Amino acid sequence: MKIKFFNQDIEKFIKNLNSATQAKVLRMLDLLEKFGNNLGMPYSKALSQGLFELRTGGKEKVRVMYVFHNNAVILLHAFIKKQSKISKQDMEIALARKKQLHNITHM
Repeated sequence: MKIKFFNQDIEKFIKNLNSATQAKVLRMLDLLEKFGNNLGMPYSKALSQGLFELRTGGKEKVRVMYVFHNNAVILLHAFIKKQSKISKQDMEIALARKKQLHNITHM
């Protein structure tokens, strides 16, 4: 399954991670590309409203929020998780980008 970035910010975020964390994220992206929506816990988790999160463990817990769209995976938002729940702000960013994606493809 093809992986696409919603914007360059997500790609920059991944490139700016320390090398060990970056390697984990890239490994998770490889798994997502290979297994698509068959990738499950502990690597991927369904959230709500069609959103999913790619999950890395370790000292820095990175989350990459994504959707499946037109036979591709669209990475919407990425962040370092600092609390047990995903913040309202991070959810709002991902949902707003999902809505933008939907609006662009339905013009």
